[in-house]
Amino acid sequence: MNRREFLLSLIASVATTTVACGSDNPDGPKNGDAGGSDAGTDGFSDKPVSKTSSPDDSDRVFPQGLASGDPREDRVILWTRVEAAGAADAGVGSATATTFDVEYIIATDEALTQIVGRGTTTAKSDGDFTVRVLATGLTAATRYYYRFETSGITTRVARTKTAPKADADVAMSFAVASCQDFIGRNYHAYRALLEENADLDFVLHLGDYVYETVNDNRFQSAGGEHQIVLPDGIDISAKQDKSRIAASSLEDYRALYKTIRSDAHLKEVHRLYPFVTTWDDHEFANDCWQDHTTDFDEKDPKTGKFTDGQNTTRRQNANRAWFEYQPADVKFDAAATFPNDITIYRALRFGKHVELFMTDQRMYRADHVVPEGPINLSVGKFLANSEIGSRMIVSKSGFDKLEATKKPTLLGPTQKAWFVDAVKKSNA
Repeated sequence: MNRREFLLSLIASVATTTVACGSDNPDGPKNGDAGGSDAGTDGFSDKPVSKTSSPDDSDRVFPQGLASGDPREDRVILWTRVEAAGAADAGVGSATATTFDVEYIIATDEALTQIVGRGTTTAKSDGDFTVRVLATGLTAATRYYYRFETSGITTRVARTKTAPKADADVAMSFAVASCQDFIGRNYHAYRALLEENADLDFVLHLGDYVYETVNDNRFQSAGGEHQIVLPDGIDISAKQDKSRIAASSLEDYRALYKTIRSDAHLKEVHRLYPFVTTWDDHEFANDCWQDHTTDFDEKDPKTGKFTDGQNTTRRQNANRAWFEYQPADVKFDAAATFPNDITIYRALRFGKHVELFMTDQRMYRADHVVPEGPINLSVGKFLANSEIGSRMIVSKSGFDKLEATKKPTLLGPTQKAWFVDAVKKSNA
């Protein structure tokens, strides 16, 4: 907010409203199946377990490490990604390869001697070489260790933990994270969590896992070691001066995840704890709703004419990259039309006392009650084509009247019905 906008907001005597700060194989899970491969408790071979590779070799071939997510009583999603150039550098593949055979091992001990699941899946170029395994047939409230391997190079050994049975009278412990901008910053909060060495059941991530912009000088620094380069990018600055560049293509959104998942602190937290994730707005675009962005506040910077910010292709690119890079037990179908390509709202049960409802508050929500475009004095909107008086600061009395007329939705009718019904039926 610049000085003029700030002064106008004070003159309007407005109330502050909350504002948002600001997974693999595309041929994989469909119709509710959460992973490209199932790992059961039998059928694996008795061949010897290879030695775990050095950290340098692991990071070269698997630069994003490995992760687990959405733990349930008998299953958990396991994830990793192969870097083709890194594999070629390590002498175990070609930089132009389109597939890699990836072996996974699941055991009850860190040395991987008590194996309960083992198999091979494929990392494909059209899924950005990400791999997800749905490990099933597991025991409730149990810590498991797992590892991936391709051509003799392995990841580090990671750990995860299944949820307790629904009737288990146990306490749950989890950390909460959100809003992890990467540009010019360091993940000291994750470092603090690692130093605490807490015995957590999972990490709950509430969204803004990535930020779609890479050079937004309103809150991002142009210097420092933490920078992201977008292969394509679009200019979202009002003056077309290339001061604000945002992800748009599938490769752009993949670049966001690839880069931040290479952070040592974030990688280590993923290695040690399963995650439960949802998205907020910046996984797609700031203050987004459905497949609409708000980058231009309803004014095309080139023509000066009205724009509603709709960009369905960009939304689907963001959805696909999220699915590829998050170990989440969700539906995804790359061939489906928006918004049926992905469904991320779901419930997870953790013992007798906790049931966690992960809602999607972006894909189905209505447009903002106050449009960004025209001036509306009744809600304190003194500036045309601005978020001030629209998405950020409004007059409560004027806003309430407008909201009562528009009756907007946050969850959409289908998700809302699911949510209300599930909460009512829950005995947690």
